Amino acid sequence: MANLQELTSENIPDSVRGVMVLKDPPAPYRLEDWYLRPITGVPFLLLNILNLQRGGVDHLTLYHPDLESDNESTWLEKLSEDRRLTLSLDWVSKAEALGEALGSSQCRWVVNGGALHRKLDIQRLLSGTDDKDWVRPIQADAVPALTEFRQTSPTGESAKDKEEGVGSLAYIPGAPDRQMTRRRDFRRQSETLLGESGLSNDSLMDRLVTRQISRQLTRFFVMTPLTPNQITFIAMIIGLFSAACFWSGGYEASLAGALLLLLSAWVDCADGEVARLKFQESPLGGVLDIWADNIVHAAAFFSIGMGLYFSTENGIYKTLGTLAVVGSLVSFALLQSSLIDSKMRATQGESAQNEKQKEDASLVDQMANRDFIYFLLAMALIDQLGIFIALTAVGSNVFALWLMFRRYRGTWSSSTDWCSKNSGKA
Repeated sequence: MANLQELTSENIPDSVRGVMVLKDPPAPYRLEDWYLRPITGVPFLLLNILNLQRGGVDHLTLYHPDLESDNESTWLEKLSEDRRLTLSLDWVSKAEALGEALGSSQCRWVVNGGALHRKLDIQRLLSGTDDKDWVRPIQADAVPALTEFRQTSPTGESAKDKEEGVGSLAYIPGAPDRQMTRRRDFRRQSETLLGESGLSNDSLMDRLVTRQISRQLTRFFVMTPLTPNQITFIAMIIGLFSAACFWSGGYEASLAGALLLLLSAWVDCADGEVARLKFQESPLGGVLDIWADNIVHAAAFFSIGMGLYFSTENGIYKTLGTLAVVGSLVSFALLQSSLIDSKMRATQGESAQNEKQKEDASLVDQMANRDFIYFLLAMALIDQLGIFIALTAVGSNVFALWLMFRRYRGTWSSSTDWCSKNSGKA
């Protein structure tokens, strides 16, 4: 790949153009049937285009000899109207038009449309930080033959050319385990994507239990027209029903409340998984998710306290419920911006870049941790919600006081540094 070493992040033009070659589908499938077949609720071709778009490609040309026939262009036109697409998309079927697209000075990449490509792979390839051994040079005149079914290697080059890395373009056939050659490959790739739909900052119980169950819900949700924000509202409504059960008091109602709160958490995980799988993430969705979580938790804490008060007529539980709400809301107010930033980084699979971000991320993980719901269920099972609300009231307020101290300490340190620098100017 000697000829590809020049494709570094400094040398790649601002406008990254590529050509995607659609392979002939296996018999008896038509082109439209094969490339519109869904993977986690998104048509195969659209999923590839969106991954290339997220990876950095902003102009993509699709090629197959049949694309400009009346039947084929209609479904492509509908596909190109999807609101998630922001790149410039066109398609060609004639060798002359393909040659013009490949001859563009901004066109460096030829992509195998018969494989499922990952956003991170494309980003690394375009930036020059990844040099996959399955990315190889290819001459423009060898591109039309790539439509042949099952072919993943470029043709038209001699062995000597391959050894020397001669080729004006880079061909990306896709990873071997991402090739789509049989119908069952769609299900296999769907399962793989579902397994990768978690967040990089998931807690222990999220990884061991919550994600295992939420993925089953996600498998259903991705096949429906429900949006992630609508799923968030469903989770919040379930959580508020949970709070109503806690408010009623009594063993059975409290146990029902704990189970409903657990179900709310599972659905709440599914909304983010659906957003990532269907490319429907948004800043608004992240904010809505965080606010919905805190509304549900505050309602549940206060209702637990009130339910215990109604059952025992002991006023201490009213106070503990109120303190738990105050501590959780103050902590949320102090960490709100960090919560949003951390959620966006986790969604993109990014990690903290500096010490402050790492410290903030650690605090955010503690604030956003949902593992307490499993402890709540255990306390409800043994009829000891009083222990839970007492620990929550103390723990949430200690955490809030620590956050306030941390913020005050940072402000005080900044003021002291400023006074020290300006003390000699009087």
